[in-house]
Amino acid sequence: MHTPNGGTDNDDDDSDTSSHHSAGPTHDPQPPTPQTRPTSTYESHLPTYKDSQKTIKSAMRTSAEAYGRAPTAVQAVVRARTARLMNDMSAVTGVTPLTPSALLVLRKKARGRDDVAWGSEFRGADDGMDELGGTAQVREGLRGVEDGLKASKKRARDCRNTLESGEVAETGTGVAEEEEQWHRQNSFANHLLQLQHLTRVPTRMVGSSTENEVPMQHPCPEGDGIHVATATPSSHNLADRRRAATATAAVVRGNAGQTDDVLDAADDEAPFEPGAEWGAINMVLGAVAGTVNHMMTDPRANNQSPAGSKQAQQDASRTREGLKGLLGRPDSPSPQPFNAAATPSATARHFTASAPRQQSPTPSVTSTTTEASE
Repeated sequence: MHTPNGGTDNDDDDSDTSSHHSAGPTHDPQPPTPQTRPTSTYESHLPTYKDSQKTIKSAMRTSAEAYGRAPTAVQAVVRARTARLMNDMSAVTGVTPLTPSALLVLRKKARGRDDVAWGSEFRGADDGMDELGGTAQVREGLRGVEDGLKASKKRARDCRNTLESGEVAETGTGVAEEEEQWHRQNSFANHLLQLQHLTRVPTRMVGSSTENEVPMQHPCPEGDGIHVATATPSSHNLADRRRAATATAAVVRGNAGQTDDVLDAADDEAPFEPGAEWGAINMVLGAVAGTVNHMMTDPRANNQSPAGSKQAQQDASRTREGLKGLLGRPDSPSPQPFNAAATPSATARHFTASAPRQQSPTPSVTSTTTEASE
């Protein structure tokens, strides 16, 4: 995520997330002992950023490799869902899709293992924005996909070196099939990266000014914040860990559902259902859910005391409603204080749809995702 000075917030480290204050006057001869805000059981069990990144890297590799091996009908379902989500996400956030050459640059930087170069390139693709997937989480997820591609290419090379084309290897696949799996995974990697790029909103919109709650404003230029006049790094860090935990759980759960929902739908030749699980897509939806549930209140709600202009508040409220719409289930409220809204609607806690939505027109963003390759 981007900060005003061009650096990053601490989505790559495990900085203390508590709010500190000194104890009041005391007659005890001992010096005052610093106090910390009580930590809930939920907060104490939040995974560290590093743990989240490690889990996401492994889970995203699993998801991409499963896509490469999946039957054609399954791939069609996943591609349709990804393409529609890209189109809808761009409409909500207003972010312009990356060009094929920009996608290729990001993928090369991820393979180069230079975290600083990756972060600068990804954040710089749209300045002053909060990347909902988390810069480090997106990077590690992409690296997991790239590791899977590397393994897939090695299998094809080994198969070609030891067998004549068309013969069956010990894995039960031939050279042509191994190479086709690599191409499938490579194409899917471009789509996933494009979707993650589109999933970002202006930093000024992210925060909370709820009465009797610790205020939070995502770091942004001075005076630009909608929720709180001054950035609150400690509160933001804790909220960001909550969001990362939501996205991490989502991709793991999605991987478990890949053989249940999507495969069954494809085998039955059922119509496309947006509730079908797929780990890599769930990471994005989990990041959106984590944002509206833990990081981004509606500034026009009656439990908020925002600092921004009326127009800025309206823009933030409209964007948040759009994100909620992507989750597909407005009937399940999110935790307080985030379920208050300016209009009678609630945030989805469970971020897969329970009923089919109207099929969107053929997405216009997919044309930019198919040309970038290794």
